[in-house]
Amino acid sequence: MLSKYQQLVQGLESGFASIKLKDSVKALTLNICQQSRSHGARHFWRENLPQLYYMNPNVKFTVNNSKEKIKPSIELETNSGKKVLDITGLSSQDIVRKLSEN
Repeated sequence: MLSKYQQLVQGLESGFASIKLKDSVKALTLNICQQSRSHGARHFWRENLPQLYYMNPNVKFTVNNSKEKIKPSIELETNSGKKVLDITGLSSQDIVRKLSEN
């Protein structure tokens, strides 16, 4: 029988978003809002971001949760500059796939 702590760690290590980002990624900023087509982005924030955070301890993670209507996006800061990923209308799984490609 696993303890609650062991279950938590197992979930972080084996979830869908338990991926290692490229070494060149230094920071990730998630920009979401309470309205518009951000449902997948909000689900990603709650369910997948903790797994990414756990698997990438050297990456600085920031969430901008705007009350104003904005386009959901992810900003990746890498050694070669910033890259903005448009995640409008994407499911949380599609967002993880898009991150794993970049």
